[in-house]
Amino acid sequence: LLFTFSLLLFTVTAGTAMASTSGWTNKSSFPSSAGNYNLTANLTGQWTVPTGTTHLDLNGYGITPGGKTYAIKVPSGATLYIYNTGGTGGKIYGAKGSCVNINSGGACYLISGTISDNNAQSDGGGVYVAESAAFTMRGGTISGNTAPKRGGGVFVAAGGVFNLEGGTIYNCKTTSTSSGEGVGGGVYTRGTFKMTGGTISTCTASRFGGGVFS
Repeated sequence: LLFTFSLLLFTVTAGTAMASTSGWTNKSSFPSSAGNYNLTANLTGQWTVPTGTTHLDLNGYGITPGGKTYAIKVPSGATLYIYNTGGTGGKIYGAKGSCVNINSGGACYLISGTISDNNAQSDGGGVYVAESAAFTMRGGTISGNTAPKRGGGVFVAAGGVFNLEGGTIYNCKTTSTSSGEGVGGGVYTRGTFKMTGGTISTCTASRFGGGVFS
């Protein structure tokens, strides 16, 4: 059974508990072990999240891979929470692939902050959720991301899970006009997608499913 949504607009105001980052470790480079960290500098490069649970406050700073394919990879056995308590500069951006890549067995929570201005070569401009991976969005924004094939904002593979509980996905798009491609401007899912809050708006698809394609 195939469901195609040309545009989905759904607005919910949802309260999100914000962790206190007081007492967290200040960090001017990518963390190499699990823990609680406040960024104190803009970072360029690719970060593989260490095994265990890591809480990262962007703290108004940015992470960019410098034109490489991803900025953050969440491998099996790793859980990452992303926050931004430091103003509008807290963002993860500028990847030439899926900016945040959640591998099988990994989990990521976006509490606040921005994932923006990424251009995938295939699927999942902003976030790629692999089989047996999980992504929960409780706040923040995913915006201005592009994928030619599927999931301009978020791509969810078969067996993956995406829970949208808050935040906004907007101005994301797919661009290919080939058969079976150019679908799911905001979200493309072949896995489990549950939306209990948040907003998907002004996303476009070159073929089908401007908001969500499932």
